[in-house]
Order: sequence, then structure tokens, then C-alpha cells
Amino acid sequence: MKALAKSIKAQPATITLPSDLMTVVDQYVAAHKKEGISRSSVIEEGVRMWLQTLRDKRDLDYFTKNAKALKADNQSWSAISVEAAKEIFK
Repeated sequence: MKALAKSIKAQPATITLPSDLMTVVDQYVAAHKKEGISRSSVIEEGVRMWLQTLRDKRDLDYFTKNAKALKADNQSWSAISVEAAKEIFK
């Protein structure tokens, strides 16, 4: 696993997790003590991964919804590019 992100300015927070998740976090922290991994850094990385998943889903939804329009736009630009290249390289 890549090095966990370090916050520039962290704010303290109290959270409650199911015991099975807390056990996994604690096991990971114990196995990576020499690397300075903490509960907070594991939770921070998890939240960052969750946010990336939300962004990815939003992007997928956008491109799925707009696929036809984007394809038509791409085809138009391709045609313009071909004509421009013909003019430049004649």
C-alpha cells in the first residue's frame, strides 16, 4: 500500500466504527508501526479513497449520459482537424 497521506492541518474528530472495522484498522496500524501509521492516517486515507470513488462515479455518470453528444462533437472536431491538416500540408 502506498504511504498514507498526511494532513496539512488536521482537525480532531470523534468517530464511531463497527468493531470489525476498528479491528482491521488496529491490525494495520500495529503491522506498520515502524512507518508511523496511525488510526487517524488510516481513516484519512479511507475518506480520501471514498471521495475519489464518488468523483469517479460522477464522471462515469456524466460520460454515460452524454456519450452520444460527446461522440458527435468528437467526430465534428476530427473532420475539422482533417480539413485543417489538408490545408496546412498541401
